Amino acid sequence: MLSQFFLQNLHFAVNILAAMVFSWCFWLYFDVWLARKRMDEALKFLGFLFLTVSFVIHAVHLESTITEQIINELAYERILITTRLGGYLLIAISLFLEPSLSHPHKNKEQRIKDKVQSRNGELQGVSGALMISMFGAQIPGYVAASMFFPLAGVSVALLYLYKSTYGLEFHLRRVAYAFFILSLFELISLRELFIGNSNVSVFKLAAPFASLWTLEHLTLFIGVLILGKWVFSYLLKRLQTQLYIFFSLAILFIFVISTLSFTWLLLGNVQKEAENQLETSVKVLEYALDTRKSELLSDAQVFAQDAKVTDAISADQKPQLANLASEYLLTKKLSFLTVVNENGQVVARGEEPERIGDSLSSNTLIKRSLLSESNFSVMSRDGVLAPDVFVSASAPVKKDNEVIGAVWVGVVTDNAFVDGIYKATGLNASIYGEDKISATSLVGEDGSSRRVGVIESNSEIKEQVLGKGEGFTGTTNFLNTPYFVSYLPLKDLDNTPVGMLSVGKPQVTILATAGRSIQGSFIVAGILWLLAILPSYLISSYISKQLK
Repeated sequence: MLSQFFLQNLHFAVNILAAMVFSWCFWLYFDVWLARKRMDEALKFLGFLFLTVSFVIHAVHLESTITEQIINELAYERILITTRLGGYLLIAISLFLEPSLSHPHKNKEQRIKDKVQSRNGELQGVSGALMISMFGAQIPGYVAASMFFPLAGVSVALLYLYKSTYGLEFHLRRVAYAFFILSLFELISLRELFIGNSNVSVFKLAAPFASLWTLEHLTLFIGVLILGKWVFSYLLKRLQTQLYIFFSLAILFIFVISTLSFTWLLLGNVQKEAENQLETSVKVLEYALDTRKSELLSDAQVFAQDAKVTDAISADQKPQLANLASEYLLTKKLSFLTVVNENGQVVARGEEPERIGDSLSSNTLIKRSLLSESNFSVMSRDGVLAPDVFVSASAPVKKDNEVIGAVWVGVVTDNAFVDGIYKATGLNASIYGEDKISATSLVGEDGSSRRVGVIESNSEIKEQVLGKGEGFTGTTNFLNTPYFVSYLPLKDLDNTPVGMLSVGKPQVTILATAGRSIQGSFIVAGILWLLAILPSYLISSYISKQLK
């Protein structure tokens, strides 16, 4: 979860940085327009303003699909298409309208010929971008329109490159390189179109926070870094622009740090609340088992005090005992019911009437019952896929205040038991026999198979719970999925851990819970940063005038 938190905030920071660099370009061309009042300069600063808004909108959009977005997805897509394509197109049109400087050493006829060729080249570039955008507008949906983002970006890059290679505008070459890299960023960002792909390999490659996502943001950072270095060198030539840069950087730094701090505290609180809830839920699971133990002890005592049972044991009437045990086992829905005599020899079994005669004198519960004690415990038996965990109880059978035998009953904690916990708490619960899952509410991808037999691989959990007999609450990976979990030991009559109780919650649900608040903080920071552009301009203008 911490990695997702970091990468989500990295997405916000990189896109806000891109928006700031485009706002600097807007400032530069707006300053030029104030001096010349030309149409091409107006279109250019408007284009960079559109791109500024576009990247602010992109910054506040959460990269994860696990939570509902505050901004309606359709509204987000329309705003992004309008501002991104509109920004690229306005810049391209302004470059077409702007006269190109010709080389002074060329003769007049050659300059006229080159000027005509340059106009034709620029016209082709702009008309190509316009046709692309118009064609995109004819196709409904964000999917189709977003495919033209890289083409619009590369059109602007080609026009800047043409300006820099024709005549004396060599300084624009760096801008051209920046837009080429930005168009590559737009191309890589088309990975979003494949997030819903059914192919697992394609999904893993295109998913948020995966390798393509990292490459996409790295490309954006490099592109805006090149563009920022270019515009930075021009803005530092005047005091007013120096002040503007200082104010905008300071405001951006404050907003980013504030947003990171808020989201960090928010996730920390949500995580702590989730862990507290898990600790409570695993205690509910433990209480349910304790309740079942008490019920079993009561069942054992009731059967042991039945006069028919005591008479049958005294008279060694094994067939009658077998019938009584079988009927009681079915009535109480027990997994097993065993009756032993005073020597610990089995005289009746409710689940297997024909299997008698063996000795259970070494069984701890039966030992204590033959000493006139009633007890309950948890035990683990080897099963097919994993150990079977039983809750059992035993009670002495007395006649004339003398112990003549004992009754031992038990039930297996199966999937139905943990399903009841899941319905009550909404949390996935598991019961372990030693370090293997014996029963769980976790199902496989087919929606029916259970994750029985999965071994707990976290050595810290095994050492804490099975080794020391203490609880554990924290994080672990279950089948490559990060979970918040809480464990408690299952102990037998001798207080020795024989298994574990566990409840868990996927870590992504924590981010989903906090997602709307995180996006809200991003939106507030983005809006405040945009609104801070005008005060930054007015303050820097006022200070520069006072110093003149």
